[in-house]
Amino acid sequence: MNLNESDTRAKLIEPALHKKGWTEDFIRREETAGTVEIINGKARRRARGKMDYVLRVKVNAETQPVALALIEAKKESLPPGHGLEQGKSYAECRRQNVKFVFSSNGHQFVEYDAFTGKTSAPRPMTEFPTPEDLRVRYEQGMGFSLASPVARPLLQPYSGGEGARRYYQDAAIRAVMEKIARDTTAGKPGRALLSLATGAGKTFIAVNLLKRISDSGQYTNALFVCDRDELRAQALRHFQNAFGSDAAEVFRKPDGTNNAKNARIHIATYQTLGVESEDGDTTRLTDFYPDGAFTHIVIDECHRSAWGKWSDALRRNPHAAQIGLTATPRQLADNIIRSVQTDKPMLSRENGFLPTGKIPFLAAADAGAASLSEASIHTESSLNAYSVSNDTLFADAALCADNYRHFGQTVYEYDMAQAIEDGYLAACELLKGRVNIDETGITREEILARCPVDALTGQPVTAAQLDELYRKTQYEDRILLPDRVLAMCRDLFNYLLATG
Repeated sequence: MNLNESDTRAKLIEPALHKKGWTEDFIRREETAGTVEIINGKARRRARGKMDYVLRVKVNAETQPVALALIEAKKESLPPGHGLEQGKSYAECRRQNVKFVFSSNGHQFVEYDAFTGKTSAPRPMTEFPTPEDLRVRYEQGMGFSLASPVARPLLQPYSGGEGARRYYQDAAIRAVMEKIARDTTAGKPGRALLSLATGAGKTFIAVNLLKRISDSGQYTNALFVCDRDELRAQALRHFQNAFGSDAAEVFRKPDGTNNAKNARIHIATYQTLGVESEDGDTTRLTDFYPDGAFTHIVIDECHRSAWGKWSDALRRNPHAAQIGLTATPRQLADNIIRSVQTDKPMLSRENGFLPTGKIPFLAAADAGAASLSEASIHTESSLNAYSVSNDTLFADAALCADNYRHFGQTVYEYDMAQAIEDGYLAACELLKGRVNIDETGITREEILARCPVDALTGQPVTAAQLDELYRKTQYEDRILLPDRVLAMCRDLFNYLLATG
């Protein structure tokens, strides 16, 4: 016989799995949306996405299955381990958050074990591990039993079923639960850091993570903190869909009391807690909540925030499980830290600046930006050197180091490239442009003539406030210039019209 991949899976692999106890209840077929491709200037989605066969175990009939392994089918004529290089196996384990990857041609299989980092020799399918065997190995590697109290959130089903979640969202939720279970088993407070591309559904992850923890019987009094009103409104809507009136927005009512005082899920921005900056008024945080008030804290967009007063919420709840959500890829963060460490002699404050040639990913960054997250994109050729101040690098390196030191290394990552490949984010083209005032600068009088407004409050900026707020790179961060916004929108709109 010479079966293709699909027939090998259907006629050889699946029957062999069923004989070893892997019934259909234990097999989850995870299919992505299908990549969106640009063909002749038009977007077109592939008819089918990537199909993954995930092997899961259930503690009992009512519990949520826990994913343990991924199995890849090879056509019958190929060796069982074809294409199963160690690097690819590690990446697949990370992508699905599973600990084992199997590859089979229907007759033999090869196994990659993420706990040991080893790939086995080919073995006959009659020796394929049973669900019980794989569960024992998973529990030994994780350091806790799925039957133990710390694992209850992992076993709690999604309240609305699994139809709405995507594979990477489930993987991220499991990764956090596993990390908290390991920390609890070790007698440490739970800490976890997730990195997911913007638009990947971090709010969905936060809601379902806390919902499953709560439904598992654990007492839950949770704080969700984000940095913008739009994110707070979005989060409030989703949390109330899941928790009803038990989820409420944090703010001081006219009588001075906390609007969320009777809630179990408290949704706030840094501003409503008074912890948005070093000079923020933290009395709202201390007045509303005593030390140790929360059992769980989720910090959204933790990459955008300096470790200033806002981290008081974390420090004042040291025993709470604390989860950080970020859109900054670990590779970028590692590069920042590595650049600071590698070029430390050049980064002394006496030297002042570091040539961007040493840091390729900063070639297009605004030299005056307060941080990489604020840096804008320019049209200049990469041959035109930019320099980045030491303060910028030291600040970003300190932020990354603080995140890692507090939360630990990321437990799960889902970057933009993977999201585009999966079809959950559209393929994009970075259109670089520069508004003329970014190039030439602008005087104080010219700003006032454009009727600027404060980006945080929406109120007009006075001449006195301007001196304190104004910095060239803080356009749209602290000061909104309507003419500049209009010019940028008009340019983008004309481009969209021209390209159909």
